[in-house]
Amino acid sequence: MLGTSIGREVTEVLNRYRIHPDTLASWFRLINLNDKPSIGKTERRIMAILAVAPTLSNRQISRIIGISESSVAYHMKKLRNKYGLCVMSHFNPCLAGLENILVILRMPRDRESRRFLGNVNSKFLMLAMRGSPDSEKYQGYLLMYAVPRNIGTKRFMKEFCDVIGSYKGEVYAFTIKGVFTGINFALPYISTWKVPRNCRNYDASELTHFLSGDIFWYSDNGHIRDKIDLLLFLLKSYDFKMRSSQLVTLMHRILGKRLCDAAVRRRVRKLSAMNAWRPFICFRRLGLDSCVVLNLIGDFETVASIIMSASCCFPQYFAYIHEKGAVLLINVSRALLGEISKRIMSFVEGCDDHHFLVSYDNALPLLRLEVIDMWSNEERGWQVASILRNT
Repeated sequence: MLGTSIGREVTEVLNRYRIHPDTLASWFRLINLNDKPSIGKTERRIMAILAVAPTLSNRQISRIIGISESSVAYHMKKLRNKYGLCVMSHFNPCLAGLENILVILRMPRDRESRRFLGNVNSKFLMLAMRGSPDSEKYQGYLLMYAVPRNIGTKRFMKEFCDVIGSYKGEVYAFTIKGVFTGINFALPYISTWKVPRNCRNYDASELTHFLSGDIFWYSDNGHIRDKIDLLLFLLKSYDFKMRSSQLVTLMHRILGKRLCDAAVRRRVRKLSAMNAWRPFICFRRLGLDSCVVLNLIGDFETVASIIMSASCCFPQYFAYIHEKGAVLLINVSRALLGEISKRIMSFVEGCDDHHFLVSYDNALPLLRLEVIDMWSNEERGWQVASILRNT
């Protein structure tokens, strides 16, 4: 364990972040690995702590693992330089008057299809993945959009489906309701991310804490009022731990307005109180350079049990909950794509339907900063008639 002298600090972290005690198992497995990995023991402790409490300060981490604050800063710098450690954030699109739409489609491999997707993807795109080809004539895609509500979500979906149909493609569209992500440090070898042969299946009785606390449900707890709030909303998604001084500099560069640090901190606190973000830890250079996508359609309990089983078998995962099930994005090593592609199909038992893609380009969900130009401070909304216009 981490030691009895610091048990109070661990308890404080558990209470503050509503961490279920079972989650601590990954901390202790990570600390006690015997595979002589390239990651040191102290660095592994820090990684495991940040995986479940990504907003902890260096001082809080130092108290938990019993080393000096300067030592934590040193190891954090090593993790950033060597493994690309950063704290990003899922954001709540409802606060900006947006709906999160997931689109899975199949398009002909021709110039017109590529031109259409290029035009649509320049507006409100959060995530795009090119999947494994269904045939020589067709290509699979996964796209995710933050669609302004004032054009009507249903209208967008109908327009999109109609246009895809005119290109002789197939499309499935879903409205995302919530999201969660995680990193599984319990795998045998962090350096190579080897996948265990036996995939553990969770019992339905173990879903209680997973269903209640870990999903970041989108909700309307307030609304963004101007471009300054909107820009803060987006910048904190790119780098959740960005300092107020850095935010001031970027906002001045983008908007031409300069605010004091205190004003920025007040706005960040206000957005945090509205549940604007859910931070998560990310390692950009851990060899997880590809992604497998599995869209699951079925009842929520079945889908949740599949996600939990997958979460203990794969390194890093994202799950987006939609009205008919969930889409599971699994970051894996490119060398494992073939093995993972065969194994993942065992997870679809019990589902009503599913879609499966293998992406060769790892992508993280981000809303482009260019959307700020489409926001009207006077109307406190989006000046967009149709995302599909002129495509």
